[in-house]
Amino acid sequence: MKQNLPILLLFFALHSFAQTEKAVKLTYNSVVTLEEPINELQLISNYYPLKSNIENKYSLAYVSEAPSLMQIENAAINKPSVFFVIRKNNVVVSVITLINKPVRNYYVVNPQTGEQNEFECNLTGDITENRANEIENEKYDSAAVIKNDTLYFNGKIFSIISANDIKREVLDLITKYQLSKTVLAPKAKAKTTTSTTPTVDIGKIVLAETKQGGKLDFFTPIKGKEYENVQIGNGAVSANIAVALYKWGRANFNAGIKTVQEALVLFAKFKNRELTPYEKEHIKTGFESGLKKK
Repeated sequence: MKQNLPILLLFFALHSFAQTEKAVKLTYNSVVTLEEPINELQLISNYYPLKSNIENKYSLAYVSEAPSLMQIENAAINKPSVFFVIRKNNVVVSVITLINKPVRNYYVVNPQTGEQNEFECNLTGDITENRANEIENEKYDSAAVIKNDTLYFNGKIFSIISANDIKREVLDLITKYQLSKTVLAPKAKAKTTTSTTPTVDIGKIVLAETKQGGKLDFFTPIKGKEYENVQIGNGAVSANIAVALYKWGRANFNAGIKTVQEALVLFAKFKNRELTPYEKEHIKTGFESGLKKK
């Protein structure tokens, strides 16, 4: 397995906030376990090791520098274990993570748009195959052993979820929900104004659509959960509010707003206050992601 570098909070590491302890803690360590072509796609399978996360104080999954067997058991079962990066034409089109809490589902993010979805997982079992193998290999419990697709650990029996079964269900999701599609909204064409054509005030439209229930309202759905973290790709995580600001900045570009500064002025009007550096940075990152696609 080849080791990925720890990936920080920000979206695709376009900017770094590693100077602050808070930002440094917002990391997950992961390893790539397999890269393989699937038709026109590249499927990259990844695993979150227990050891470099629950024993690492700079990890989101940190538990203790010397976790107990019960803490290891809880982390092994409940914390994210595997995720898949789907590339098409060298572009990441989906990141699919198997989550266990509050229910076992596949959490899917489109890194290009920030769109997030959850899909049902139909697999049964207690612990993923990668986790079971690590527990046996790391000798957390000298009596830990795998026999007949079952892990014996901490005096308990855990049924193992096959890595091949997980991959098979992920591939079915990709096909069923067309998760390999590249969905980028085209940049709005500039309006041509004449003496008989009224001028369209894009700024007013943006402000109206940013209000609750509007097409640019990325904020109401995350109210009360702004600083909870979500997976955004290649093992990276980001706060809900960071993703929302990024999406809002990108949406401004797509709508035809001409400059980052104009977008920032609009958001300040929406908030009726001066923007924080955090807000400015993420809106700017989203807006400039559109410029890079021109």
